[in-house]
Amino acid sequence: MTVLDTLHRATSTPADLASSLGAALAAGSAALDRLGDQEPVDRRDRFMTLLAIYDLHTAPLEVVGEAVRHQGHPAVAAVKARLEAEWLGELDLAWEAAGAVTQARTPDEVVRAMRAVAARDRLPAAYRWLATSASWRQVVDFLALEGGPDGGFDDLVAVCQVGLSGSAKLELGKNYWDEMGQGDAAGVHTTLYEDVGEAIDMPGIPRELLPAEAL
Repeated sequence: MTVLDTLHRATSTPADLASSLGAALAAGSAALDRLGDQEPVDRRDRFMTLLAIYDLHTAPLEVVGEAVRHQGHPAVAAVKARLEAEWLGELDLAWEAAGAVTQARTPDEVVRAMRAVAARDRLPAAYRWLATSASWRQVVDFLALEGGPDGGFDDLVAVCQVGLSGSAKLELGKNYWDEMGQGDAAGVHTTLYEDVGEAIDMPGIPRELLPAEAL
């Protein structure tokens, strides 16, 4: 059984919010108004719905099509705000449970806490498995799941520069220039990623089949 076969079985969810949103975007404004307070069926559905909304602002126009006209629709904005609030609530809880780093009050305390986190999580179990136990097929499947979403990381770095200034913007600018292959089209990281995928025959996994952890 291939990784795609496994994902086909694991990700089928009827009557989810992401599907309802997709249908409403295709049908038009009146259908969007009827979305109401429909809740996502699970965490994965929440991420799929948010990604569909983000596509209205960031995906290529030839992919989004006429649905782009609804990016500012009040119902879409309401769903986005509601789901992002739930997500931020989860992140706040995770931060509260993070331990010493949350108690840091000075720059030196922050540095010590971050170094402690780095030392504790320096080599996750998944990487040990990849290095010592995984078959070649498992390595390729892992890269398809873990690396697939990172193919557009350069766009994320570009967007993160908006609104920044000073040293933070300069640092992100350096990172972005590196992502852009330092001016060499063949060295653009997304291009390199695509070349590696082709060289190792890595399957392209549609977003609809990705587990929540890979979204």
